Amino acid sequence: MTKNNWPTFFIVGAPRSGTTSLYNYLKTIPEIFMSPVKEPGYFIPNDFRGFTKKKYLELFKNVKDEIMIGEASAGYLASREASLKIKKEIPHAKIIITLRDPVERTFSDYLNNLRTGNVKRTFEQDFHNFLSNDEQKSHLKKSIPVSMFFEQVENYLNIFGKESVKILIFEETIKDTKKAIEDVLEFLDIERQIPENFEKQYNAYSEPLGGFGTNIAKNKTISKIAKKVFPNKNRENMLRTILNKKGKKPKMSKETKMKLQDLFLEDVKKLEKLLERPLPWPTIKEDSERKIK
Repeated sequence: MTKNNWPTFFIVGAPRSGTTSLYNYLKTIPEIFMSPVKEPGYFIPNDFRGFTKKKYLELFKNVKDEIMIGEASAGYLASREASLKIKKEIPHAKIIITLRDPVERTFSDYLNNLRTGNVKRTFEQDFHNFLSNDEQKSHLKKSIPVSMFFEQVENYLNIFGKESVKILIFEETIKDTKKAIEDVLEFLDIERQIPENFEKQYNAYSEPLGGFGTNIAKNKTISKIAKKVFPNKNRENMLRTILNKKGKKPKMSKETKMKLQDLFLEDVKKLEKLLERPLPWPTIKEDSERKIK
């Protein structure tokens, strides 16, 4: 009878905050077994990926003598139900949370949806529709709440305990990636040199496909081929990624950026108090000397 191997740690997000890079870094560590599928989302109720328990556990069937078993699903952070299900199934699981300046995370999420063709409006148009409560015409209706980190982080700290939660700040990680990875390995009780590719950036911005590329990505014949090459999930997005090219990022207007900073300010202040540390994210006042009271 095959032994069921459950993960012993989770990279739970936030989305667009370096989870893909961290997942790929940790895959290179011999003492760590990472799920061959990133983002299985098993613990999210009614998740669109549809992983059953049997299918989920099959992801870890090749575990051998690895010290730690991990998976990365960025959607777990915003799902209280997911946190409770993880705690119930794996009470002593370790949790890694990646956070990013909420303004930049929101904009990065927009760019990703622009790249994949899910959004065609400018960011300013999308934000205007959000402020006008035109929910059907704004992707930000879903994206902005994901960038409100305080309650999400507090939830995981309360459920798993401070000692079982490691929080990485995206801006600090890209500034000193070596130290960040070393900290993660220490958190996981693994003595090992960092991977050789620790400076590589994953999920970098690339230009939208345009009509021609989109037609290729949606082509039925190519889709059939993709089912054989990419049997697991998100075939269209993977085709888009292959066909995309790196390009110059669109920029957010200064006015929109200031409005977003103001929108997130109170949540960031509460998060700083919760973590008992300042965060390297600018506010509308650009007050870098702000201290926790």
